Amino acid sequence: MQPDFACVIPYNQIGEALDAEEAAILSERLYADIGTGAAEEYVIQRRTLLKAMPDITCHMCDGLGTRTDEVGHDLMMPEKDLEPEQAVKLGRARGWCNVCRGHGSLFAFDKAHDLTVTDIAQFADFCLTSGGIFLY
Repeated sequence: MQPDFACVIPYNQIGEALDAEEAAILSERLYADIGTGAAEEYVIQRRTLLKAMPDITCHMCDGLGTRTDEVGHDLMMPEKDLEPEQAVKLGRARGWCNVCRGHGSLFAFDKAHDLTVTDIAQFADFCLTSGGIFLY
């Protein structure tokens, strides 16, 4: 999803930079988008997109919920008896993965980071006073 509001810094562009003037322009554009409601609409669209995003298969247990690699065996994860409430939730009495907590899947990383219009306003403030931005 490409936002309509004025986010001119591409995602994950390490080494990219805005000088002080460009950062001030970005700040003005962000505040304009807050004023028109475009930023709020983007926040709503982003939340909808993230909510629909599927979980990802756990890379340590291959989605089984029980870690059977060398580390898993060393820590006796396949033999681990689950707590009663875990057993009910997971549908089994034994087997554990310390990465996905036995579920076999993890939520997509992007879901961990909410965005609000307040966040956008705070970033606009930062842009205005930063003297420029360099992405590491």
